[in-house]
Amino acid sequence: MSIESKDGWFCIEGTPTAESLRALGDKGAIDRLSIRSPSLLTAKLAEHLKHLRSVDLLWLSSEVTRTAMRHVLRIPQLRVLYVLGIKPPGRLVGFAEAQHLTTVRADCHLSESDDYGVRIADRTWNPGSLPG
Repeated sequence: MSIESKDGWFCIEGTPTAESLRALGDKGAIDRLSIRSPSLLTAKLAEHLKHLRSVDLLWLSSEVTRTAMRHVLRIPQLRVLYVLGIKPPGRLVGFAEAQHLTTVRADCHLSESDDYGVRIADRTWNPGSLPG
């Protein structure tokens, strides 16, 4: 696992750790953050996202549990979210609390009830591919 800063992006390559997420919190406001992990982002690990002070754009190049998404959506100032896949089971909730979120792009495991939840929160739902 490594943390790099390049071309305005902070990148975590490999499975993030609680320590790496705390270290990113020390960086202050982050415009763009990419987490490229072969591992599923679980709620236990996602809980450490609370250390991030603010992130404008988050690109999660890993699958995320629906419970972990609750922690992702609590990241301060999160406006744009790309996620490889949001894994069932369970209901996808938490969008109403993500006050700055305007765009969500997710590739896998979404259902019509998830889409409905986003519309209730008055957010734009943009299914599609991750930026290449």
